[in-house]
Amino acid sequence: MGSCPVSAGSEDTSTRGSGWTGLVYASFICTILTVISSTILIITHLRRYRVPAQQRQIIRIVFSLIIYTFVAFGELYDYSVAQYVDPIGDVYESFGLCALLLLFMQYAAPSSRMDDDTFALVKSAEDSETGFDWPRIYWILVFQYPIFEVASTIIVETTEATGHYCVNSLNPIYAHLWVEAIETVSICFCMYALIRFYTHAKSLLRVRRAFTKFVCFKIIVFIRFTQAWAFSFALQYGIVTTGSRFSYNDILWGIPCLLTSIEMVLFSATFWYAYNSGDYSYESTLCLERASVLFAILDVLDPRDLLDGFRRMFGLWQHLHGNGGWKEWRAAERRTGWVGKLRALVLKLRRTDRSSMKSDHQDGVGKLQISAPIAMDIEDVR
Repeated sequence: MGSCPVSAGSEDTSTRGSGWTGLVYASFICTILTVISSTILIITHLRRYRVPAQQRQIIRIVFSLIIYTFVAFGELYDYSVAQYVDPIGDVYESFGLCALLLLFMQYAAPSSRMDDDTFALVKSAEDSETGFDWPRIYWILVFQYPIFEVASTIIVETTEATGHYCVNSLNPIYAHLWVEAIETVSICFCMYALIRFYTHAKSLLRVRRAFTKFVCFKIIVFIRFTQAWAFSFALQYGIVTTGSRFSYNDILWGIPCLLTSIEMVLFSATFWYAYNSGDYSYESTLCLERASVLFAILDVLDPRDLLDGFRRMFGLWQHLHGNGGWKEWRAAERRTGWVGKLRALVLKLRRTDRSSMKSDHQDGVGKLQISAPIAMDIEDVR
């Protein structure tokens, strides 16, 4: 394996452009605003903790904003730790998406516990009859993401320490490309499952602003994912160049981190609508008793529901494999899912092309038939 190509200034993490100070101050202000806004929202839920199965997941999702903004500021403040700190946000993001699925499950089956009967209750809430066991399948597709994300993080930390990661290159001989590929496939399956879950139980989830909750968190995931790729590509292919104002690491880490800090301020404001604690007031919850703040904090920190989700995933896999659930899902996707829609679009385009070619052929034949007598008349005149 050859040595990792090093861009000028990438190794010297102490080298910063003149604009670095402004980036740090702006990011610090955004971090403070995000922490204040998110913390107050979390406190309002803790003080109205009447539906633990739902609010537990909401608080975990809201707390992700604090994680993201602290990670972004830490990377910007010290570039030497950026590569090691950055995966923290990705790992928490994967667990946040699992929390979003558990929240949707509770919305679809609010009176249930997370047992085998839950999936039957969730499926009974679907808007239109489907021929496959989508709650179990989407559970697996969502909970696989943290597993692959944690594995990718271990690979990143290990290969970075041994010099085989090479963040500056997408050459397949280094781990960077393969880690990005694994994470991309894994997160795509996870997001696909959440989108499809919502579409299957749309009418029931709509009343709880589930779509707004999903879109807010989905946009965060999308922006963080695309920003990292965009700036990496821009530097590698010379779209963005370094200078006295912004060094290599300012562009690779600094500017994206500042953008993340700004975005978290905006999302912390939108979360007040999407994850408002007013839904759990005394009147809104039909006079349910409020738990103490201490109980609420301990309940949110209890990871047993997430760990049970991973444990259950392997049993669900065997269940679907044994009763042909995976085959039913693939068949349904070919008929009515995204795969089916894509195939229908391709067939439609092919038919359009064939019709266009046939029309062009007929026009060409007609022109020949018209031009032949004209040519004969011209010949007669001659």
